[in-house]
Amino acid sequence: MVDHAAVGERIREIADRLVLPRFRKLVEGDVEEKSPGDLVTVVDVEVERELTAYLRGLGRRYVGGGGRGGGGRRPRGARGRSIGPSGPG
Repeated sequence: MVDHAAVGERIREIADRLVLPRFRKLVEGDVEEKSPGDLVTVVDVEVERELTAYLRGLGRRYVGGGGRGGGGRRPRGARGRSIGPSGPG
């Protein structure tokens, strides 16, 4: 069983450490275009990397937003012990 309160606390910690200090402070080179009109920031990539590692450490599969073009689609056959957001599309 996943301790959702602990997951929420980890998300808050990651946001406090990685997101909030850089909110509205990105500089040239901090944003890439995955595909035409589909942007990703270095912060997006760092957050996804940390959150994925944390959730995998809990023995969970994380289906994320696809910071580098994964599109957030659920892989075929992925079911069961998954936790995490799924991006648009």
